[in-house]
Amino acid sequence: MILNKGKIWHIQNDNTAYSDEELITMIKSGKLKADTRITNRDLKKWIRIKDSIYQFYLPKL
Repeated sequence: MILNKGKIWHIQNDNTAYSDEELITMIKSGKLKADTRITNRDLKKWIRIKDSIYQFYLPKL
């Protein structure tokens, strides 16, 4: 049984896995900032949210 199905995202300095929906919600709410680094098993490196497809969910200034 897979308990974390769909929870593929990791946030730097956080040991919890997140789903796409959870990540988007945190970005939209401002909990995660443009410079927050995220990764998943396929990326093999940390990227900033502002350099990812998720940049479109960042609040507009």
